[in-house]
Amino acid sequence: MSIFVPDNKKKHTKIMKTRNIIMAAFIAATMSACTTEKTILNTGGGLFGEWKIEQAMGKSTANGDRPATINFGNDGRINGNASVNSFFGGYTSDGRNMSFTQVGMTRMMGQSMEIEDAVTQAINTTARISINGNSAQVYDKDGNVIMKLTRAEK
Repeated sequence: MSIFVPDNKKKHTKIMKTRNIIMAAFIAATMSACTTEKTILNTGGGLFGEWKIEQAMGKSTANGDRPATINFGNDGRINGNASVNSFFGGYTSDGRNMSFTQVGMTRMMGQSMEIEDAVTQAINTTARISINGNSAQVYDKDGNVIMKLTRAEK
């Protein structure tokens, strides 16, 4: 016994197969791009891991309530401390350009709120990062250094 399939059903099946192949290629290309970005960010010491924020907006963070830090996860997430409050969110970077997204922060008061404000302002105006071994500089869109970082010791 044979099953009769109308022509329009054959065309539909062929279109669906073509669509699935295109979708699979798109997903593979997207995943490849993510892998390439992670490789660029993690070369020569890379971006991933915890960094001490030494300066923000020209202000030293040395006398903060707590050490100012930022941790870059390989999953595109950040977390850290701005001297009083903890912060968290996302980031994107191509190894040079950088931006932070959906950053949230706890809301406590402390003795070093001026340092906190400087770190927060720097995070909100970040446009680019330059990494040189265990130190990094973060720039705004005008090319001004807005944060100086050193890799945290393990």
